[in-house]
Amino acid sequence: MTFSSYSMVDDAYFVQKKENFRSPPQVHRFNPTIFFHHQKKYCLFRQETDVENFQKSELSYYLTELDRNNKSMYQSLPCQFRVGDKKYSSIVRENVKDGYYTIEDIKIFPNRINQKIYGVANTLLQVHPKVLRSCIVCIHVAKLEIEFVKILTVPEMNTIEKNWYPFQYRNKYFMILRLFPEFVCYELNTTDFSLHRKRSMNFFSQLQNSNVILNLYPSYTDLYMTCASIVPLKEGKYKMITKVRKNNGNYEYYLADFQFSERSIVLNVNL
Repeated sequence: MTFSSYSMVDDAYFVQKKENFRSPPQVHRFNPTIFFHHQKKYCLFRQETDVENFQKSELSYYLTELDRNNKSMYQSLPCQFRVGDKKYSSIVRENVKDGYYTIEDIKIFPNRINQKIYGVANTLLQVHPKVLRSCIVCIHVAKLEIEFVKILTVPEMNTIEKNWYPFQYRNKYFMILRLFPEFVCYELNTTDFSLHRKRSMNFFSQLQNSNVILNLYPSYTDLYMTCASIVPLKEGKYKMITKVRKNNGNYEYYLADFQFSERSIVLNVNL
């Protein structure tokens, strides 16, 4: 079962058409993330100046307050990034260097951790050779600041590690690293954001005879399929939206049934 990109929250169409943000024609906005803070609803989204050459695109983030119908109430406000003692409001990927990293594709944790708004994001640490990682960020609404907290690490990492996704089971958080050919997740320690207790299951047999993993976009030849969203239904049961990127640049989305417990993991993708 596939979905058009317009049905996804994680798409520029959601922002530009449905949310009616007033952006210049040369600006492109992506990855809206909606969350609540002090009984108000906010949308955090990424802005790019060049979608044909992302290396030269100026990346930034904006925050806007939403009304009950998810319409922007006020003008969107620019956020600043903070990495250690360095602060900057935008960055071009080809200018990435030590202490000046990209922060993009932010996914907010379902609940507060230590009374703070945390999320997981992709970060470009090095341009040549390319090194991509997933990291923890903290959103400071009052200061309009996105704080780089920690790079997430596990044993046996690839040069490109991105699109990790958090989910909650009971009172614990887990981080999904990949779906194919093996589903891999780790338990997240919310005190120091370390990952431990690897959980995995073989997912190869379910997709090996499908066309899902054929004709992949170059950056997806190692990722294959990633998690785009998780909706909890009841304890241990979730709906997951997965995505793959084809060599024509378009994404394909698939709905999956996901079950998780201390003893077992079940993931069934509706092909």
